[in-house]
Amino acid sequence: MLAVARAYAPEAADDLFQELALQLWRSLARFDGRCELNTWAYRVHLNTAMSWRRTAARRRKQFPATETLPAQVVDPASSESDVDERLRLLIASVGETDRAVLLMFLDRCSNQQIADVMGVSEGAIRVRLHRIGKRIEEGEV
Repeated sequence: MLAVARAYAPEAADDLFQELALQLWRSLARFDGRCELNTWAYRVHLNTAMSWRRTAARRRKQFPATETLPAQVVDPASSESDVDERLRLLIASVGETDRAVLLMFLDRCSNQQIADVMGVSEGAIRVRLHRIGKRIEEGEV
């Protein structure tokens, strides 16, 4: 859940994390068992995160920032921080659907689980992951 929150709203990850937990709790009564619980929970998280992002975009249009904040400082000596930062930038650089697929892949979900959450075939997920990988190799993202 925290990875989803950080990917969709890095500036407000704690707030989104709370919203994800709340929506999961509110939606639990509607879980009907047609799929695995974790598959269903991913879908709730994904829908909540995308809705949060749309709302935040509308808010930014209504109330534009008057000043920009300095970028987060990352210690270059820390290779773990560097990897985390590169991964964060990668996730932020892809579209919403690719971001969702990538987050579930990084969370070690199977292709079938990702397909169930996204409502597509397992083959479509394999193709999407392959294309994301090619774009990474070619330096596009």
